[in-house]
Amino acid sequence: MDQKQENERLKQLINHLNNKNRPSKIGLASQDKVDFVETAQIIRCEADNNYTHIFLDNQKKMTISKTLKEFEELLSEYGFIRLHQSHLVNSAYIQSYYKNDGGYIKLNDGTTIPISRTRKKEIIALIRKNSSI
Repeated sequence: MDQKQENERLKQLINHLNNKNRPSKIGLASQDKVDFVETAQIIRCEADNNYTHIFLDNQKKMTISKTLKEFEELLSEYGFIRLHQSHLVNSAYIQSYYKNDGGYIKLNDGTTIPISRTRKKEIIALIRKNSSI
């Protein structure tokens, strides 16, 4: 085996090990503390200028002084999808996709979130990939 193939296999092994050991919790820093939350407990994130509101499955809401883009980068590998400029959702909580009114998603907690026109094709492709439509 040549050096290039061996290096590629080592990279793949390291990547695989990193994914297996990936923490399922993230730290959410507020003004006076850091809460460690399971990523599976996060239903959605909503932008508010340079802040992000995090909505958890226990009906708790946290406001964090990070942008939604930062959360998108952090959570995309956990199945989170950016539906709109202001919304990032955990795909595990998607209940329904509505085709009317430009398209929107309904989550298990009853929240409805519009799908932006620029992301619509991408979102529909993800929905089709993970369902029977």
